[in-house]
Amino acid sequence: VQVVQFWRSEEEPRRPYPLHWAIYVETSPGIGNTYQIAGDSQDYAIDMRLDQPLENPEDLRGSCIVGSVSRTELDSMETLLTRVAIVRDLPCWNSHNWVEDALGYLKRCCFFSIVGEIELSGLQDNMCWLLEDW
Repeated sequence: VQVVQFWRSEEEPRRPYPLHWAIYVETSPGIGNTYQIAGDSQDYAIDMRLDQPLENPEDLRGSCIVGSVSRTELDSMETLLTRVAIVRDLPCWNSHNWVEDALGYLKRCCFFSIVGEIELSGLQDNMCWLLEDW
């Protein structure tokens, strides 16, 4: 189980949008399941892309392993992810918050294989260093 981040361009020169985060589970070499929120703050919805290569690989800006999940656990994990609350109409809430909430929910629901950093501040720090190395 990885947190992956993608470049989203700039609002204006030298003012980039926050990177988009998603949860990714590799199911075979180069192929995997991506779990993310899509849309904007008014209409966010969960988006699951199953057994596909990462979308927009040229925008990938690093990933951080936070745990593991067996193939037999994937269905249960997907069911749990559909239950993670999505906040709308709050401009400061974004994919980073959803990923943190999703990982925390999985961990609380006994997905003990989620062992990496799942607090937002720690994840943001890890992901920032990955971006710096890019």
